[in-house]
Amino acid sequence: MIKSNIPLFWWNVSTRSKRGRFGTLLGLAPEALHPSGTLRVEGVDDNESIVSLQVPRWCCDEVDGRLKLSAGLAMIDEISTYAGVCVWDPRCRPGASIQLAGRAVNEEGNIDVGPRDRIWIRSTNVKVGRTIAFVKANIEGTGGEVLAQCSHIKFMPMGFPLDYGVCAAPIGGIVEAFANRLPLHDQSIPDNVSEVFPLDQNDLSTNASSSMVVTEDHGNPIGSIHGGASLMLTTLAAEKVQPRRTKPSWIKTNLVNGIDCATKQNADIRVDAKMGRVTTGATLWTDEKLCADTVIEWANKS
Repeated sequence: MIKSNIPLFWWNVSTRSKRGRFGTLLGLAPEALHPSGTLRVEGVDDNESIVSLQVPRWCCDEVDGRLKLSAGLAMIDEISTYAGVCVWDPRCRPGASIQLAGRAVNEEGNIDVGPRDRIWIRSTNVKVGRTIAFVKANIEGTGGEVLAQCSHIKFMPMGFPLDYGVCAAPIGGIVEAFANRLPLHDQSIPDNVSEVFPLDQNDLSTNASSSMVVTEDHGNPIGSIHGGASLMLTTLAAEKVQPRRTKPSWIKTNLVNGIDCATKQNADIRVDAKMGRVTTGATLWTDEKLCADTVIEWANKS
């Protein structure tokens, strides 16, 4: 398969999968595939890829209307995979995300783009090996200014059939034909983050806990919770107990285990705000199994 076609191959599968649609909720539906999609693959080569899209309203801060760092990282999780790792890996494997991290360039944590503004995600191939892939990615504004600097680490082995060249003939043609028989996801995107993550907040102490049922709305195409959803969920729970009105300036999430979205499992988020005035920890659990571990550094208030 021609390298420039690989991202659209994977998004064609992603925007039709019945097992997960979180990427579609993030606005990651290509114009070339979806009648209301806004994502464009601007360019891809052996070292770099550039993807642009319009920012959904629910991915923005409810107070100032600016893009949340957590939402930008969730977009990078998928974009640097389909238009990055899948292109740079000889067998076009997507791998499994094991860490997402990013820092807003602005000291107050502001990412100065809002709903329907177009942003550019520039992914850079640092290393894509047989076992581990490491990608750097920037969120850029209309004028090319860097708004956030991020990184993405993936564990590449996935087992049969993904380890055997899904994009290559004849498997690629079979997968594409099967995907094309499925309808595209409904592109109705929520306006409010609470519609995507209806958190049940148990208390507002420095050791607060929240819970939520995980569904296909939070899943990736193979039916496990999307890495970006895990990051956004833990960050959102931490934001709800942050005593000061401030934004995350840096987020790092280690992705440990998945959650099956089809079985409607309950996810528990535990927030530890005692790490320090400027740092908060949040973990995601299901059935006492650790799924994600997030550390958030809060910006200085002006």
